[in-house]
Amino acid sequence: MTNLRLGALARLGLDYESLAPQFPRLIYASISGYGPDGEGGAKAGYDVGAFWSRSGLALSLTPEGAEPPVPRPGLGDHPTGLALAAGVCAALVERQRTGRGQFVSTSLLRTGAYVAGSIWPVARTVDF
Repeated sequence: MTNLRLGALARLGLDYESLAPQFPRLIYASISGYGPDGEGGAKAGYDVGAFWSRSGLALSLTPEGAEPPVPRPGLGDHPTGLALAAGVCAALVERQRTGRGQFVSTSLLRTGAYVAGSIWPVARTVDF
C-alpha cells in the first residue's frame, strides 16, 4: 500500500507494472490526490485541495455569499482510506477465485466527488 506518487515508484521499479510479473498474486493499493491517470495523476494532492476544494464539497456546504467552512484536518483522508480498504477486500476475494492480484486505487478527489454528489441536492436547499 502506498500514497507516494506513482511516477516516483515507477522510477524506483516499485510500481505495479514492474512488480506484478514477479508477484502475480500481488494486490497493490494506491491512494493519490487526483487519481493515477490524466493531467492530475502526477501531481501531489492533499485533503484540503483535492478532497475539500476541487471535488466541489466546499461549495456544496457554503451558503451563497458566505465564506466556505473550515474543514477538520483529515476530513477526506478517513473516507478515502476506507474506500481503498473496501477495494482491497474486493481484490482479495477476486484473488481467491482467480489466483491473480491486481492494482487497486482511489483518490481524494474521487472520494470527495462522491461525498459532494451525495449531499449536493440537500446542502444547497438547507437554510444555514
